[in-house]
Amino acid sequence: MLKRIFCAGIFLALMGGASAWGQSTGLSRAGTLSHIAAGGPWDTMIWLINNSTATVNVELDLHADDGSALTVPLTITQQGATQSITASKVSGQIAPDTALMVDTGLTLANTVTGWADVFSSGPVSGFAIFRSNCSTCTPSEGTVPLQNSPLPALVIPYDNTQGFVTGIALANLSTTAANLTSTIWDEYGNRYGGSPIAIPASGHTSFVATTGLPATTGNRGIVQFQNPTGGAIDGLGLRFSPYGTFTSVPTTPQAPGVQIASLSPASIQAGSTVTLTVNGSNLSGVTALQLTPSTGISVSNVAASANQVTATVYVAAYVAAETVNVSVSSATGTSNILPLAIQSPTLPQITSLGPTSGQQGTSVTLTINGSYLSGVTGVQVSPSTGITVSNVRASATQVTASLSIGSSAPIGPVSVSVSSLTGPSNTLTFTVTQGSIYDGHWAGTTSQTLPVSLTVTNNIVTAYSYGLSFPSTLPANCPTGATVTSGSATAISISGGSFSTSSISGWFQSTTAANGSIKWTLSLPGCSANGVVSWNATKQ
Repeated sequence: MLKRIFCAGIFLALMGGASAWGQSTGLSRAGTLSHIAAGGPWDTMIWLINNSTATVNVELDLHADDGSALTVPLTITQQGATQSITASKVSGQIAPDTALMVDTGLTLANTVTGWADVFSSGPVSGFAIFRSNCSTCTPSEGTVPLQNSPLPALVIPYDNTQGFVTGIALANLSTTAANLTSTIWDEYGNRYGGSPIAIPASGHTSFVATTGLPATTGNRGIVQFQNPTGGAIDGLGLRFSPYGTFTSVPTTPQAPGVQIASLSPASIQAGSTVTLTVNGSNLSGVTALQLTPSTGISVSNVAASANQVTATVYVAAYVAAETVNVSVSSATGTSNILPLAIQSPTLPQITSLGPTSGQQGTSVTLTINGSYLSGVTGVQVSPSTGITVSNVRASATQVTASLSIGSSAPIGPVSVSVSSLTGPSNTLTFTVTQGSIYDGHWAGTTSQTLPVSLTVTNNIVTAYSYGLSFPSTLPANCPTGATVTSGSATAISISGGSFSTSSISGWFQSTTAANGSIKWTLSLPGCSANGVVSWNATKQ
């Protein structure tokens, strides 16, 4: 630790852990200097002035970009006396109506940057002047005011037009790391989302606006920085001209405003409705949530608490993939903005049908399961001959519809799909089966004028009966005829309007008329014969 008594005890320089930042001396923060640059072509001169009638105790603490103590060569001048030391902190007294000057970094080969914290026992004013004096450029100076009313937000003007470039310096006055939000406006009042700016506890950053905030490129306007945690920040603007000179640009501290920090979800699918949750601070008075651009997007049901806003957001299916800006507003103003991704609409997907088949001449309620179905407005059947669709209803994972299958609808597989504003889905197979149009009791006669009858249930011949007359040429001891009746387990399927067994077959000419043939065989001792008779029947 280095201690030097200076000018009859008025000034004391300390280096390396002499005390915590201003607290061990019981002093209060008098102000901050948001930017110092030392070494290389840069030199910063700090002025602290006591305009009061009493001697004031002061302490000057230098912070590096990473928040650590910034130890640099210092040249200290007070009441005509000069002293050179290397330190990160100086403390002492300033007599009434006198000034203390501290020059930094005159002998450093490489440039270092940071900020300064000033503590005092009474009122002091001050400023810092930083100068660039390189061999290939025009010497220029900028002034850093001693900011004695730091707040969690500040506004910095910028101008990146006609060859001018804006630099920005920011200091985190809190002992907690900060992730500042940034909101950009151009000169016409158009607002853009800026990048978050991370600054370590008691740290500092400086950057060219066009690099750190690309939306400022080619524009001029203002940038608002805000610390969501409420910690104070300080800052400075630098205006570099195309003529090789620069000057400083003052900033305007602001009280904490409406601030948003995160969105959930961070993306929304086109064609869907979601509850958007916006987290932040000072949100209790929020009455509106804005999305820009807003074409095809609607917002409703906005509700706010101190740290959260919720709203129902609908994004139409036709909205293309893009990033929109989200902000909230209250009577006190509008928040910063955060990006919300709108994702390309997803086509509906279907995975199963129930039932998977239906008979001609019937109506079925078709249930279609899948995903992304909430926007479905139609169910398609292909080929659709003889089939009509009605009463389509959709939820996120299921669609129902009424299918009317006409008696003339072709038998066989058809493709089923659904459609929404995003487009058609994949297809699944539905099978049209033979209808039960022949169900009932049929009666008629054979070509031998003997009775014949059929019973059809669910398109299946379940019973039949017919009479036979055997040839008269058979011996006298042979039977002259017989009545044949099917067994109780009879089940002969009707396909394509016909049926067939080894003994009886038939064709349905219409839903009321049928004909066919009967093959018979008589095989008894001494009695053998066979033949074929035809039959005709009508539906009773």
